Amino acid sequence: MTRDEIQALGPSPEMNALVAEKVMEWEWVDGRGTAGPSYWEGASGLFSVEFEPSTSWGAAGQVVEKMQAKGCVMILKYHFVDRKDVATVIWDCLFDDGADLHGHYAQASTAFEAISKAALLSGSLSI
Repeated sequence: MTRDEIQALGPSPEMNALVAEKVMEWEWVDGRGTAGPSYWEGASGLFSVEFEPSTSWGAAGQVVEKMQAKGCVMILKYHFVDRKDVATVIWDCLFDDGADLHGHYAQASTAFEAISKAALLSGSLSI
């Protein structure tokens, strides 16, 4: 995926799946047709039935921890933008691994979405 395609994604099951696969390095175990549930499984054996980093603080926190383990420092901030006489909050997230002059920067309407997008934009990932 290109930077523009990632930036165009909104909070969605598609974004959540991309983060699980590309950032967390988890594998989807499809339980359909068996007696078991479907879930995301990591190499360490940890698993998650519902992983929604684009809408959940708990899951977004797991993404931050994973990116820190990869050597990235996160900067998360917000600012207000006036749109049609209404102040709108915009979140900026940057994961800096020291290898890229500009880091891996994303902007979104929620902190969770900005964290997910910035992690997907990390140069260490091939999407």
